Amino acid sequence: MGAYRYKAKTIDNKTVKGILEANGKEELIKKLKLKGLYCYKVVDAEKNHSYSKRKKIGTKDLADFCYKMSTLLKSGVSLSNALSMIYESSGSKQLKAIVMDLYEGVQRGQSLSSTMKEIKDVFPPFLAYMIEIGETSGSLDTIMVSMYKYYEGELRTSNKLKTAMIYPAILITVTIISITFILTAVFPQFVNFYQGMELPLPTRMLLAVSGFLTGWWRLLLLAAVILVILWLFMMTIPSFKMKIHKMKLEIPIFGKLLKTVYTSKFSTAFSILYASGVSIITCVELVSKVLSNLYMENKLKSVTEGLEKGIMVSKSLEGINIFDKLFTSMVMVGEESGTLDEALKDAGIYYEKEADSAITKMVALTEPMMIVVLAIVIGFIIIAIMMPIFRMYSQIK
Repeated sequence: MGAYRYKAKTIDNKTVKGILEANGKEELIKKLKLKGLYCYKVVDAEKNHSYSKRKKIGTKDLADFCYKMSTLLKSGVSLSNALSMIYESSGSKQLKAIVMDLYEGVQRGQSLSSTMKEIKDVFPPFLAYMIEIGETSGSLDTIMVSMYKYYEGELRTSNKLKTAMIYPAILITVTIISITFILTAVFPQFVNFYQGMELPLPTRMLLAVSGFLTGWWRLLLLAAVILVILWLFMMTIPSFKMKIHKMKLEIPIFGKLLKTVYTSKFSTAFSILYASGVSIITCVELVSKVLSNLYMENKLKSVTEGLEKGIMVSKSLEGINIFDKLFTSMVMVGEESGTLDEALKDAGIYYEKEADSAITKMVALTEPMMIVVLAIVIGFIIIAIMMPIFRMYSQIK
């Protein structure tokens, strides 16, 4: 029995795509007819397996994929049937295409992990490695449960961070648009009125800014586009990207929050790997890539070097000066008691709660600060516009 990729039409002329196992194309067509589908294209999935370029799968889709896989595998469904069911039930076109690639790989006799590695830059190396462990140990369903919980936690933290940044982003955008509108559309109406008057410094400053915006807006727009392109190019240079990632960790308030989030991710991923029997050195190497921070990844290389020399994990982590002392102390206690996986798991839960608390505090602090800044800027503009009018009115009196 082979796997075939098909395209068919429904009675109401809708196109349906999918993969189905059958003993030849004739049997496939009969199976589709029983479902009320009229096949017009059939391709042997086992012979046509060149992977087209796929986008990196998002955290939400990863969590969804791991949850469905764990549920189906625990129910006794075979791997290929589980992938087929996920393909049929998925609402995301991107995920459907990726699952189809995985299904084809499994049908050719490849393992799920090797197929994931073959579809480059789509699945995180961490997930592929964990699935490989599950396949080797025969505990793929259990591994999928762990990975679902991991990606669900990562998604939860990521969503909270995004939500926390929405209000400041909206307020900054509204402020910029409002100021630009006032300076380019409203303020120029007063220019003729001010002629022949001795203007105060704030009004002169406002006139200079308004004139620059109205006269050079095309150049400013071009400069903004060039800066964006330059930034995207510079972020492809590892040394520059590393400096930016380091700077992010040093930003007041936000940097501390990021460190807390990274600590939670590091300890949770480390505990999953270590509990699965992975060596400590391999754990650090894999987890460093999970953090998505080039500076921290580079720093963690020195940790692996220390581990190779026989230095304890806690001492090696303390030496790179990224994580706080409480975390390294928790790791040290876990090492000494022989319960490192439990210590790391507890640390992950603790720092996830700390991250939630820090996000809440940051939002509570940011909102009034942004409102005050907005009030000061708008207030300055209003005062600068009205000062010459009040001065003229006092002279008339």
